[in-house]
Amino acid sequence: MKMLETELLVVGGGVAGAYATLTARSYGADVILACKTPLVGGSTRWAQGGIAAPLAEGDEDAHAQDTVKAGRGLCEPEAVQAFVRDARSHVETLRDLGVTFSPHATLEGGHSRARIRHQGDATGHAISVALAEALQAGRSPALRVLEHAFVRNLRGSGGAVVGA
Repeated sequence: MKMLETELLVVGGGVAGAYATLTARSYGADVILACKTPLVGGSTRWAQGGIAAPLAEGDEDAHAQDTVKAGRGLCEPEAVQAFVRDARSHVETLRDLGVTFSPHATLEGGHSRARIRHQGDATGHAISVALAEALQAGRSPALRVLEHAFVRNLRGSGGAVVGA
């Protein structure tokens, strides 16, 4: 077995793992992304729904209130505030990576305003493809992607994970 070293190992190549890898790399980290499928092979590609984010300045509080209300007591209000506060910038990052959302937001679910961005019925696929393309373009000794890689065990030392 070949030993690889890195500053950060991201396990899972879905949208969260791919986005985390690109974000860490943008801060200069040496990153390995290990995923058990090809980059566009996860379940996100099947997601048809859109992404909710405040459209306008001042919509953050209303969006957070809608989310907490729809959560019916299951939401942590502080976490909701953090997610809503950062949502618009993440949607803009996805646009910068090539996701072409519809120019018109839609009203869905428990939202009191139109704030859902879609790319037709293929939003998940569009996001998966854009992230995979960005990862492919950014491959270097400091950004490695291991497809068809299975992480079976984590190795610890002194209460910290030090290997996989």
